[in-house]
Amino acid sequence: LFIKIKWILSHAKPVIPFLIFTTVISSASSLISVYNTLVSKSLIDSAIGGNTSEVIKYLIIMIIITLSMMLLSPITSLLSTHASTKLNQSIQKKIFEHIEYSNWLEQSKFHSVSLLTRITSDVSTISSTLLNTIPSIISILVTLFASFSTLIYLAPSIAIIAVFIGPFLVLVSRYFSKKLKDLYKKAQEEDVKYRAFIQESVQNIMIVKTFCMEKINMNRLVQIQDNKYKIAMKNTKLSSMTGLAMSLCSNLAYFTIFCWGALNISTGVTTYGTFTAMLQLYSKVQYPFSSLAAM
Repeated sequence: LFIKIKWILSHAKPVIPFLIFTTVISSASSLISVYNTLVSKSLIDSAIGGNTSEVIKYLIIMIIITLSMMLLSPITSLLSTHASTKLNQSIQKKIFEHIEYSNWLEQSKFHSVSLLTRITSDVSTISSTLLNTIPSIISILVTLFASFSTLIYLAPSIAIIAVFIGPFLVLVSRYFSKKLKDLYKKAQEEDVKYRAFIQESVQNIMIVKTFCMEKINMNRLVQIQDNKYKIAMKNTKLSSMTGLAMSLCSNLAYFTIFCWGALNISTGVTTYGTFTAMLQLYSKVQYPFSSLAAM
């Protein structure tokens, strides 16, 4: 894994400025999102308390935050398209150059469709990992730290529940991830077989017709499609089991917090604004764990 990451980063030089910019922006957005939760808490408490001037102040803050996030979105989108296109083209050019100048006997070990898949879809996966996954992971960790710190300040007991559920979600996903990885690899290999078969059949259609191989080819196609179907169904079953386990844990914790908040409001221990802030913060703590598990 370290060698693979090192290889990916060696091709990342042209987009490092964008990578840094995206990471900073996404991290700042995470902090603003957590701050917005506290603003909404204060807004609700001020509204219930009948403090109109405070309500107006917090409404203005929320409008500024919303507009800022809206303005950042198209700028980030444009830069993302620029960076991903440049990175894709750079890696594709290097791989294509490597193929062009490689030893023919070594190159002939690979099917042309297999090489094409490496140049196209595999490069896109690498580019996405570098430009999207890495900044997302950093942003998620920032969200987790900020949300958890705020949740401890508002309700330490709820923070403990969130911390207990979070690692469990990661462990559940870790259990299924190896099986999903193997299935993904098999699916990619089967896809290469499928494309190679179609390409060869179309290119050599005259030979197929000359030797009356239409029925043989159709049987071969059905066989490959059956294999693709079986792999897709296994993948969906495993993904569904993972999602079900994670959803059950998350909803159970959410329901516990909801009950705790409702009972505390009824006894006057906590305010409605604090209750809504806790629900939002729990979602922001739970989301990073779920996202990290998914990644």
